[in-house]
Amino acid sequence: MRLAEWSHNLDDLIDSLRDKPFAWGDNDCLNFANQAHVAMTGKPLASDWTGNYKTAFGAKRHYVKLLKTQGFASIEQALDKRLLRIHVKLPPRGSLVGRPADNQVTNLALGVCIGEKVAFISDEGVVFLPAQAGDIFWAI
Repeated sequence: MRLAEWSHNLDDLIDSLRDKPFAWGDNDCLNFANQAHVAMTGKPLASDWTGNYKTAFGAKRHYVKLLKTQGFASIEQALDKRLLRIHVKLPPRGSLVGRPADNQVTNLALGVCIGEKVAFISDEGVVFLPAQAGDIFWAI
């Protein structure tokens, strides 16, 4: 259930991260998704999945171990157990977005829909991109 002030909280979160660059274990896509969930609901989405890693290698090792111990084949499958997947071309504001990525850690970049654009964490901070074919959406 979303908080009454969820939209304002989401805007504040994005503003606070706007110029903060991507950093494994601090400002990476899973931490961003977790913070967005807290901003909208008051509860973490996956704080049990955030870890003490500082590199892509450390993150990969962390996620592979979690997937194995929790019985999931992918981060996508783990999110399906926590959130309702929605099948739409343009997701509603506040939806979690998974975009297939060519990284060697999770193969899925996580972001949040903020209206007509999707916000993701990048090396320069938050970037705003249009939703695209292949994106996966979950309702929050």
